[in-house]
Order: sequence, then structure tokens, then C-alpha cells
Amino acid sequence: MHAPENADAIEGCLMAACKGLDLGVAELWRRENRSGLHFSCLHVTASPEALETYSAFLLGKAAQARKHTLSPQLCDKGMRQKVPLWYTAADPDTPIHPTMPIKTAIVIPTFSYEIQQEFYVVFFSFKHLTSSSSTIAFLRYLSKAAVVACGVSFVKSIIDAVHAPDISQEKV
Repeated sequence: MHAPENADAIEGCLMAACKGLDLGVAELWRRENRSGLHFSCLHVTASPEALETYSAFLLGKAAQARKHTLSPQLCDKGMRQKVPLWYTAADPDTPIHPTMPIKTAIVIPTFSYEIQQEFYVVFFSFKHLTSSSSTIAFLRYLSKAAVVACGVSFVKSIIDAVHAPDISQEKV
């Protein structure tokens, strides 16, 4: 997970996307290389409206256990296609999620060269949104910024672990 000092930076990037494009939820996922196609959710951001209406879902047992099914499926598709993916409900009145009225889902694959890790930022909207090249560019930019903040945290945690004193060899 990311270090607390960068949680605000990650939150700021994801919330800027949510506010700028009327998205309800943004999630930062990382592919766990050592376990194949497993993805770990590192951060979830929700607009105040989404949080107020769906806090039981976003903060409940499914969120705590990271047992989502839609987001990992989107990450998997993003991993396979390596390009931003945009899904909108065929019918504006029909959601693409069984328990939340999600009308648009977007996944932005992003690679961190600093730590050699694959990340996926998944966005959801409760509105029927239309894709555009400028919207994709905006989401790519903010997704990369969130991943850079997350990558800095990973590098810092590795450096801290390397430089931490070995407790078993300290003299008492």
C-alpha cells in the first residue's frame, strides 16, 4: 500500500478527475506480478454524492475485503489490451453494475517505470458519458500523476526497509 504522506497526492489526482468529469468513483489498482492475474486495490476515491448514497457498498465488507468483481475484470481487460477502455451502458437507463447504477466505466492502464509495476485506474460514473480524445488525455494525465505518487511511496518504503536497523543484531 502507499505511504500516508502520498495518500493526499493520490486522492487529489483521483478527485480532480472525478470533479472534472462528473465521475462518481475512482480506484487505483496494482497488478500483483508474483501471483499472476491478481489485482490489489490500493486506493478508492468517491465523490461526496457517491459516498453519501453508496457508502455501504464502497466502505462495507466488499470494499474492505477487496472482493469487487467488476473492477478486477476491467483491470484484466486493460492489461490484455494495453489501451484505455471506455464502457457505456447500451441503454442510458440501464446500469452496467447489478447493485450500483453505474452507466459508464473507464479503465486507464499505466506503467510505472520507476518501480516496474503495472497499475490500472478505474473510473465509474452514474451518468451516461461519451468518450472523447481530450477526456481520455485528461484521465491519462491524472492517472499517471496518481501512479507516480504511489510509485514514490513504494520506492520510499523499500529504501526505508533497506536502511532500517536489523533488530535481531542490535545489542541490548
